[in-house]
Amino acid sequence: MKPFGIDVVLIGPSAPAGALAQVSNRYVVVVCVETAPALALVADICKRPGAPPVIAIAVAGFEHKSLEDVLLLADVRGAVAAHPKPIDAPELVMSASRILRRIPEALPVADTDLRVRFATISGA
Repeated sequence: MKPFGIDVVLIGPSAPAGALAQVSNRYVVVVCVETAPALALVADICKRPGAPPVIAIAVAGFEHKSLEDVLLLADVRGAVAAHPKPIDAPELVMSASRILRRIPEALPVADTDLRVRFATISGA
């Protein structure tokens, strides 16, 4: 993602508690929502005041839920976008840019070039 001017922080599935501390200074958070704890993390991030917007991604459902159900559940829990995987880097950048244009308060005042800082959390 460096060619797109994106700073990415990868957070493994074994560290969801530490994830909240690492997303506070990000413009957008991408969460892989292929487990129940990952969906809970989406809800936890989204309910915090001043939290960055969350994009949910998934390749499959879990616990007898379809992929569409899982992406809908992420939306209900507060994700501002939900995409099936695989998702190309340019498509993810475009999604984040559209979100940040709709939520200008998500960007620092001095950051007008929409370079995106991502925190990517793996839910698998």
